Amino acid sequence: MILNVSGANTYTWTTGSSLNVISVTPYIYFLFSVVGKFLWLSKFSKLQINVLNTPVVTINSPSTSVCFGYTMTVVANGAANYNWSTGATTNTTVVQPFSNTTFSVVGTNGGSCSDTALLSLSVMIFGANPVVQIFTPTTFTVLGTGSNGCAFFSTAFVDVQNGNAVIPVVTPSAVCVGDTAVLSVIEEQFLCGVQMLFQIQAIVTPSSPTNYTLSAIDFNGCVSDIVFTVDINADCDVIVYNGFTPNGDGVNDFFVIDNIEKYPNNNVHIFNRWGDKVFKTSKYNNTNNNWDGKFNGKPVTSGTYFYLIKR
Repeated sequence: MILNVSGANTYTWTTGSSLNVISVTPYIYFLFSVVGKFLWLSKFSKLQINVLNTPVVTINSPSTSVCFGYTMTVVANGAANYNWSTGATTNTTVVQPFSNTTFSVVGTNGGSCSDTALLSLSVMIFGANPVVQIFTPTTFTVLGTGSNGCAFFSTAFVDVQNGNAVIPVVTPSAVCVGDTAVLSVIEEQFLCGVQMLFQIQAIVTPSSPTNYTLSAIDFNGCVSDIVFTVDINADCDVIVYNGFTPNGDGVNDFFVIDNIEKYPNNNVHIFNRWGDKVFKTSKYNNTNNNWDGKFNGKPVTSGTYFYLIKR
């Protein structure tokens, strides 16, 4: 602890120091005082320091091993306040490890002084063919009992292999009905320090939003499902407007069919009210293959016309 005084020319501490800044390490309650002199004037100052006891935290547990899926009550002692790695804030907590785990608890006595205790629990698995799910390298402990009642322990270390990075790509992510999307799997590998990208592809033609699943097995034998999602683009719907004015003024002179370009193999037929066909074409578009309101080179009369569009 650093004590600092100012306002005088000379100083005399009860510790014997004559510096204005001193370092102290009190082990018990202590009263520090200093006399400062300026010319012929002197002043006395004191500082009381309360020393808190550093806690010594311990953990009591029924055992250092627990059966897989079982719970165990553990108790911490030696402090006034506790903070467990599980989030518990009482001295007693219940743990349920599914793999070998080390729990910790930090104890304080209300000040900044603290102590940490650790508890390592081994998880024992029962059954001839247990199934467990692990995410980190883990050592499992197995307790076996023979027909004569004798028990024995055995351990098994299970490593976790990190698979290669696999990136699913959908191009495009949303398509029109009847259009195709390319599903790609890009795998990143490093060979001799050089980054290598391997790619496989599949082409799909969904008629509605669809999820495609690819089951992959890496070099470590780990199986993983890769899911591709292909949506349907709502803007692909063909929109036909109710009317147009082919009078040559440059505004609304052609029969516009929105999104018809999405279906390049289309066929468009237009009929008058008596069923006579006044226009037909294939591969209709709004740029250079559209209806200008004429039949046999002459403008048709104003009225209601009917259309048939085959995409």
